[in-house]
Amino acid sequence: MRRLPVLLASALLASAVACGGDDGGPAASPTPSPTTASPTASAMTKEAYVAAANALCARVDKETESLPDEPGTAKELLDGTRTYLASLKKAQGELRALTPPAADAEEVEKNFLAVGDKQVEVLEGLLPELEAAAAKNDKAAAEKALQDGFQEFETVSTDAVEEWMTQYGLTDCG
Repeated sequence: MRRLPVLLASALLASAVACGGDDGGPAASPTPSPTTASPTASAMTKEAYVAAANALCARVDKETESLPDEPGTAKELLDGTRTYLASLKKAQGELRALTPPAADAEEVEKNFLAVGDKQVEVLEGLLPELEAAAAKNDKAAAEKALQDGFQEFETVSTDAVEEWMTQYGLTDCG
């Protein structure tokens, strides 16, 4: 779930080749507030937290699996981004509602929840550029916007974060 779907990644790769870069409907719910996961008396066990989080991440993948692998137009890129963003925002809100084990709360926040918040923020920030590109039927501009957004997101979704998520058990979320 944490990576952009194949539709967006393929657009970024195409854009990276074209631009010489590295690699690469309105949202259904409000942006989740970036609050720190706080340990409470109702904190979940690690096993329960990981199972619930993985289920939410798998749901995002399932909800977005019908997106085309190779979008043909700027509008398809915009629509794919909106679809993915709506699913991601819903899941991110649900992930924030889960209470990780108290001993893990700080690391879960830093390496998982904050990364998801950043992905939502980046994708929301791309919508105006993608809408403008779609209005002009300018696929190259849409791909460039996605490439720039992907590079911004990669500043928080590092290899170390991916490694932590895998070691923690968040195998459907990386």
